[in-house]
Amino acid sequence: MHENKLITRYELRMKIKELIHLQHFSDAEQQECEKLYEYPLLQFIFLSVTSGTPYSILAPILHEKREYKQMMFHYSHTFPLSDEALEEKYHAVCKQKLEHLQQIVSNLLLQAGYGILKSSDYQTLAKLAQTSLKIVLFCSILELANQIQELVLSSSDVFVIPPGTNINPFIQFYQQHSNAILLAEATVWLIDPETETISTFIGTPNGNLLQFFTKSELTRLIERHWRPTITEDF
Repeated sequence: MHENKLITRYELRMKIKELIHLQHFSDAEQQECEKLYEYPLLQFIFLSVTSGTPYSILAPILHEKREYKQMMFHYSHTFPLSDEALEEKYHAVCKQKLEHLQQIVSNLLLQAGYGILKSSDYQTLAKLAQTSLKIVLFCSILELANQIQELVLSSSDVFVIPPGTNINPFIQFYQQHSNAILLAEATVWLIDPETETISTFIGTPNGNLLQFFTKSELTRLIERHWRPTITEDF
């Protein structure tokens, strides 16, 4: 993690996670670190690099940050940030994140007993008995929002998105599109690639998939303020 570099929150946290794994920290050692630093070890290192006192003289100092297309970018004050650099990094990390999401989805489907018929270009076709799924991955809620109106929704459609940096696009998407998605019995899954947790954002997963899901705090928050009325007059 060189200081003169632009890195996303996702990349940085995954690198720290890998570092902790390579150092062979046991659960007991990580718990001891949490007592000492008052944060889980991953979070302590992340905060020390991005906002606090570096945990080591060799650690990078990435105290500058910028939000761009629902990604948070961290960099040092010496980095020559530009829109071109942000866009280039965004596309590179999107590819990396989508591949990670694809892996999580494939593992989930296999655990749930689905057969994967086809998996390419961040789309997966899967089947279990009479239930078919067409799963499409998006790098952000913004990309899904840009395409959702062009789609003819069906009950087999599953859209997968990662969390973002700002709740407002999620609220706006829920307000504008949850009615149509729920009426079609399609679903939107929220998968956090950092923790590999899978939550429902809109709709309810079919059958035995549900046991692998939690309801996200994001969805709970939105539903407290906005409850869609399911009607065909939209």
